[in-house]
Formats: sequence, structure tokens, C-alpha cells
Amino acid sequence: MVFPCSSRTTQPRQRQDYGYSWTVAYDSRHIVSVIFQCYGSVWSQVLPYCIVNTLLTLLLLYLLSIGIDLTVSEWGHEFMSVLASFLLITKFNLTLGVYYEMQTNLMRMGRSTRQLVMLACCLTQHQQQNQKAAAVWRSEVAYRALVLLSATSTMLTKVNDLNAWEAPGVSVSELGPLTLLQNSETAKSSYHQQNLSQHPKGVHPRQYESGYSLPSDLNLRVPTILASQLFQAIAAPSGTPKLDSIQVKQLTDQVELFLEGYHGIRVYLNIPLPYSMVQMSRIFLLLYVVTMPFAILSADLKLADAQVILLVFIMTYGFMGLELVSTNLDDPFGDDPADLPVIEITKELMEDAFLMISRVDGLDAALRLRDRMKPAPPRRSNEPATEEDGLLSNLL
Repeated sequence: MVFPCSSRTTQPRQRQDYGYSWTVAYDSRHIVSVIFQCYGSVWSQVLPYCIVNTLLTLLLLYLLSIGIDLTVSEWGHEFMSVLASFLLITKFNLTLGVYYEMQTNLMRMGRSTRQLVMLACCLTQHQQQNQKAAAVWRSEVAYRALVLLSATSTMLTKVNDLNAWEAPGVSVSELGPLTLLQNSETAKSSYHQQNLSQHPKGVHPRQYESGYSLPSDLNLRVPTILASQLFQAIAAPSGTPKLDSIQVKQLTDQVELFLEGYHGIRVYLNIPLPYSMVQMSRIFLLLYVVTMPFAILSADLKLADAQVILLVFIMTYGFMGLELVSTNLDDPFGDDPADLPVIEITKELMEDAFLMISRVDGLDAALRLRDRMKPAPPRRSNEPATEEDGLLSNLL
């Protein structure tokens, strides 16, 4: 598949039409299916821990049968279980809260993008004067909104290790310099060499340097620059549709809503969960799980060997399963099945924008907008043409 409006390929999750879910589809009414479904579960990750602990239990049982006792007192293990459980549940709740917060911010950015294009079309659709200028303005606002969305999605997902300024539709010449630091390794990259050749005035003396100029910092800076360009497109000078202050505020409010969601995500990217808590939780959990067979066998539980093995297996699955779920949710913009569907949301929003422009200004205007977002790759003379994916291709 192709990343939205890009010639660069990626491997987004494959999804059949089971409903409206963009992540892992399941039916909570089917208990057996939910328990044994492998796609999107942690079965494959947690099973090795369960097997290792089960084999360790078998080894301890064998040693006990030949008179070698390596068990430890269960009293210390009971106190340790309280601390391990507290740290595990605390980390899991924090991670789950961050996941839902990132989900809210992502949907906020998507909703604001869709409503911005919708308002731009509705507020200027019936203007009798300067209809051609209105169509150009609508296309420009939609283009700037989609470029902002595209760069943000690329920055979050790191599709094919692309940077935000390499996202579909982003123009390096319009983006301008991303740093005042011209002597760093980042400044010597191909992006800055190309930018400086087009902007000789972008060279600044070192006394004006501030902040950091690592690639990650530059990626975070791109959406804010693109948002400012979107503000400028909305408040364009004369020759464009005449909007009153209330209508302009309706449009700029959507951009502010997008930035609110973006900065909410950026807080998490800049300041993740405290490492000391994550480290302490992981250490105590591993110590607790590894020493579990030693403590269970020392307790007078009066259980058969098979029951002890089953107990160790289930407890290992419970503790390590929660830890692995928490670890998977800790990176909501990764490529796990349960991660946030950033690429899918971006594709849908771009398709919606193309269709809205098509309804107001015609198919040609929508195709021109799509071409701005996706420059047609050079095709060999003997290479057959391919039909574009999406709803818009049905209009061709």
C-alpha cells in the first residue's frame, strides 16, 4: 500500500471490513474467540516467560525429589508481591491514561482538519463575486491543512524513516530554515544544504543560536511552521473571498484546535513516563516472577505437581501479560495492531477533503489538489497506468 499522497511505500496494518474499528476487531460476545485470538494479543510475547517459569518449576520439583531443596521462604515473597503489584498497576494505569489522551488528541487534530475544509467550502461557496478567486482560496486552505496533517502524521509514525519536512506535499523552499545553528551536523544535512542554497539570507551568526537542532527537534518544529502558513492562507490579502471577522475566527479556531491536539501529543513525546518508575517496576516484577516457583514450592499448599505447574503458569501469564500490554501501549504511535491508526486516519481525512473540494469546485479542482499533495512519479513508456485507490478514483 502507499502512504497517503506519497510515492513512498509502507506496510500499514491489513484490515478487513469487520465494522468501524481501525485497530483490532473483536466481538466481546464470543468468549472463546476473544480468549484465543492471536492477532493483537500478547500471547506470543508472554508465552516464552510462561514456558521458562514452568521449566524452572519442573527443575525445582525434580531437585526436591532427589533431596535438593532450593526453595525460599514465602513470607518475604508475599511482601514483595505487594510492592510489585502496586508498581505494575500504577504503571499500567498511567500508560493506559496516556494512550487514551493521545487518542483524544489525534482525533481532535483529525476533526479540526475536516471541519476546517468543510467551513472553508461552506462559507465561500455561494459568493457571487470573485468565484474564481474563492475556488483558488479554498484549494489553498485545503492544501495547507492537508500538508499540516501529512507532516504531523509522518513525524508521529516515522514512516520509512521519513522526516516531517519529507512528508507528502511539504515544500522545503516554503518551509524555510528550521534552525539558526549552521555548523552542526544537522545543518550540514541535505535538507539544510538545499535550503541554504535557496535562502542565502538564512545564515545567521552563532550569537543568535538558541535551543537544540537535533533531527527530532527539527521534526517537532515543522508542524508549528506549517500551522503558521495555514493561518496566513486563511487571512490572505485582497483578491480572495471576503470573510467577516466572525467567519475568519471560525476558521482559525479549527487551526487552534489542531495545535491544541498537537501540543498535547508533543508533551508526551518530550516528557514520557518517569524512567525511574518504569525501571523500578520492571526490576521488581522480574524478581517477583523469577522467584515465584521457589516461594510457591516452599509453601505448604498441599497441591499436586500438576496443580503447582498450572498455578505458576497462570500467575506468570497474569503479571507478565499486564507488563507487556503496558509496554505495547507505551508507544501509541508504533506499528503494533493496537496502536493508534494514524495512517488510516490521515488517508480518510485526505479523501474527505478531496471529495468536499470536488463537490464545490468540481472534479478537476479536486484532482489538482490531489496532484499538489502527490506529485505524479515518472512513468516509463512501457509501464501501464494504474488506477488510484480511494473513493475519488470512482469519479474518474
